[in-house]
Amino acid sequence: MILYDVTNTHFEGVCAKNPKAKHGKNKQKRNDCRQVAVGMAFDENGFPLAHEVFEGNIADTNTLRLILARLALPEDGLKPVVILDAGFASEANLALLRESGYSYLINITRGSRAKYADEFAAGGFEPLPDRAESQRVEVRKITDPADPDSTLVLCRSASAGSRKSR
Repeated sequence: MILYDVTNTHFEGVCAKNPKAKHGKNKQKRNDCRQVAVGMAFDENGFPLAHEVFEGNIADTNTLRLILARLALPEDGLKPVVILDAGFASEANLALLRESGYSYLINITRGSRAKYADEFAAGGFEPLPDRAESQRVEVRKITDPADPDSTLVLCRSASAGSRKSR
């Protein structure tokens, strides 16, 4: 398993000697400052596999190809599952993952979850084993209506004593 994400950090100064410090979309709303973007890939135990400091104006979607190229694949030839945030789900990145033989999981945005309300309301959810009731998580696999070759995993969890979709 590979967990990958990008964050940015901004600078208060001019950063005249840092060629990667650029104005870009700042996640902390500090668009007045120059920044760099940092991409990190971790294994399932949280150990870093690869990292890269990118120019501050790079789009997150444009970093995946670069970080995948830096990863050393296991000697057995089995490729790990790549887990990404919704910001990486561009058509180009999905095509890259498929063409490169990677399986992947992408967390969709909260705003797009409403289109699956009927599937969440339906039965067929299975609890994940070995979890306390207060940490209960239930899952259900469905075929993606927009892409019949893709599977969606719907997850819902207990929150404050009531059942809520997550």
